[in-house]
Amino acid sequence: MSDAALAQIAKDIAAIRAALAAGAVAFATALGAQVPTGSSGTAGGGTATASELDDKYGDPVIKRDPKRWTGDSFAGLHYSETSPEYLDCVAEFKDWQADQDDQAGAKDGRGKPKSWWGRKDARLARGWAARLRAGWKPKTNGAGAAPPATNEDYGDGADDDIPF
Repeated sequence: MSDAALAQIAKDIAAIRAALAAGAVAFATALGAQVPTGSSGTAGGGTATASELDDKYGDPVIKRDPKRWTGDSFAGLHYSETSPEYLDCVAEFKDWQADQDDQAGAKDGRGKPKSWWGRKDARLARGWAARLRAGWKPKTNGAGAAPPATNEDYGDGADDDIPF
């Protein structure tokens, strides 16, 4: 068996493991069970709720691909524009990163544990992976195109007099 075939099998197994873990976490969360956090032998930090995913901060942009990701790059795209397998990889990485931050006692600029942000991103990644696996498609504006992702200035001058 070639190295490429073995690498593909390893990638497929990792994707299956991540999907099973995400499904177990989602099921346990739906039942109200406490789900352990972290990636060191645990199920992960849970899955984001629909309201978290629909929040204005619920669909972050990928800054860079995880080092373990061997597929096409999704850097610069929103979580909702990627694949479930990619998001599984992101969630694993973010959980690992949060564990490292906890061990180092890292804090953000406000004194909050830095790991909180990594676990939030991991929850969002698992939530988007589950939503995409369930067949979610972006809403369209009637013309067949997705609505704009940002608030654009349409030149109406409505907010030009804000004093700050």
